[in-house]
Amino acid sequence: FDEYMNVQSTDSDSGTSDYRVNATSNLFGFQVGGEKVFSWRQWLLRGTGKAGIFGGDIQQSTFLGDFNNTAVLRNSKTGGQDVAFLGEIGTSLGYALTNKVSLGGGYGLLWVEGIARAGEQLDFTDRLTSGTALREHGGAFMHGATISLVYRY
Repeated sequence: FDEYMNVQSTDSDSGTSDYRVNATSNLFGFQVGGEKVFSWRQWLLRGTGKAGIFGGDIQQSTFLGDFNNTAVLRNSKTGGQDVAFLGEIGTSLGYALTNKVSLGGGYGLLWVEGIARAGEQLDFTDRLTSGTALREHGGAFMHGATISLVYRY
């Protein structure tokens, strides 16, 4: 999970300034799940569910500049590890083209917890340690339509 955020400001005295944050969460682990298929003639209705626990290698970098980014106010990188959870459910309706191949479409929902989000790394304090803390307990919810071509062997 990689997220990048850039807040850019411009004024007549100091020009353009950037506040850039990049947060990356690489997840390594195992996922288990199940699928239930209901069929009627050549139509297939599928329901799936998956869950996994992952170890996360998490990195964040922060840059804050002023006077057209020639004055660097903050330029730091921080890393760490954490445990993440991922859950996924979905459903699809398919049509069997042969006894082994089906074509379908559906909808899926995915939740991941224990990752670093770019917006949660923003730090507007003015201390020596500003921007060096790693906040890795963020979550993300994603959803969307799916298209599938399934081959069963």
